[in-house]
Amino acid sequence: MLLAGGYFSQLDRVSLQGDALSNSPTDPDDAEVGYQIASTGLERSYEGFGNPYITIDTWLLQGSAGDYDCRLTVNSGTAPAGSATGSWLSCGTTRAWTLTDTSPIGGPITNNCTIQIRDATTLNVLASATVTMSVEVQI
Repeated sequence: MLLAGGYFSQLDRVSLQGDALSNSPTDPDDAEVGYQIASTGLERSYEGFGNPYITIDTWLLQGSAGDYDCRLTVNSGTAPAGSATGSWLSCGTTRAWTLTDTSPIGGPITNNCTIQIRDATTLNVLASATVTMSVEVQI
């Protein structure tokens, strides 16, 4: 079942919405966006360095976070900093990825990523969504 860029598993144990993050501040100290799969079961994002994360959705619908793994794969653009990309990581620990721009020269820094969650025991992928990040210091 498709839903807002992601899908619910047939068992409805996890869900992902994904997000399109964009930030274009005039202060280079604020030029950051972030995406997070929290061990509390929340899918979260922020736009602007130092801003708090906001909840996109609850990804954990059944079980405990440690029952699942997540993987963020960069499809195109700049790899984000933070948690590893392209590798399965336990959701029992909060995973976060950030994209930062430090200069008004050179245009936006962008990427397109796929986030997936799988059952850590069966290794079956249960949910997938797209995350895009864009950040650019404005003059």
